Amino acid sequence: MEKPDIKQSILDLLKSSKFGLNVKNIKDKLGYSRTTIAKYLDILEKDNLVFDQKIGQYRVWLHKEHENIKSLNVLIFDVYQSMLRHMEEDSELDISPEKIKKMGMTVASDLHFSELVDKQLFEGVNLRNFGDIADLLMKAIDMMCTYYDNYSWRPPIIIESKNIIIVRMYDSKLISSTNYHFYMLSGFIEQAMNETAKGSKGSVNVIQIDEKEKIVDFQFEF
Repeated sequence: MEKPDIKQSILDLLKSSKFGLNVKNIKDKLGYSRTTIAKYLDILEKDNLVFDQKIGQYRVWLHKEHENIKSLNVLIFDVYQSMLRHMEEDSELDISPEKIKKMGMTVASDLHFSELVDKQLFEGVNLRNFGDIADLLMKAIDMMCTYYDNYSWRPPIIIESKNIIIVRMYDSKLISSTNYHFYMLSGFIEQAMNETAKGSKGSVNVIQIDEKEKIVDFQFEF
């Protein structure tokens, strides 16, 4: 049996990801150990084929072709955070969470966020299984947040009789800075998932932000 080319597999994966991947992402997608992934990333870096960039508390790896794209993405995220922070601090602005979410949906549509959703997320997912949908929702949020935030997930709450799933983000480092981020994020996710998961429309809403406990609850209803 032919031995898989690990170096090429990592290169192909990074080339297909304009936003970059950390070691855990690569491990989950390719199935090799963290030690093996780290070893080959070091080799590829020495060959000047990949590079890494620190975003928040995360080390993200990118294909060399995406160097300029990544710098632009980091700048865009900084502008995005500054914009939301000033919107939240300006008491004269009458902006509700609903308007922020709607803005997120519009941005996601205008920028074709659904095209950036990793289609592999939907492989093997039973969209009639609430557990699968909860896992998909958390992975979709991870896809947009895992590189610049630091948080964990609590087990989802599933209310099948009402077609409701609640996923709880715990200890996000963004909770104390700009809570508008989470409403914008719910719009991003709702628009992208509804465009990608054909035939399975739903709404994604933030139903609780507890700054003291550092909890954010997202509710998916369909």
